[in-house]
Amino acid sequence: MSYQDLYQQSIEQPEVFWRKQAELIKWYEFPETWNRAVRCVLTKQHALVFCKLL
Repeated sequence: MSYQDLYQQSIEQPEVFWRKQAELIKWYEFPETWNRAVRCVLTKQHALVFCKLL
């Protein structure tokens, strides 16, 4: 897919686009539900980013 194709899909089908992008990440546990609001917390002590889908 070209950049333009990816961009177009992100506009026309954002849920599909972001799910495909999320599948490229190695998850400890892949989220079962999706929402547009995402809350991320950075823990400096361990330099890890934890994200929880609301």
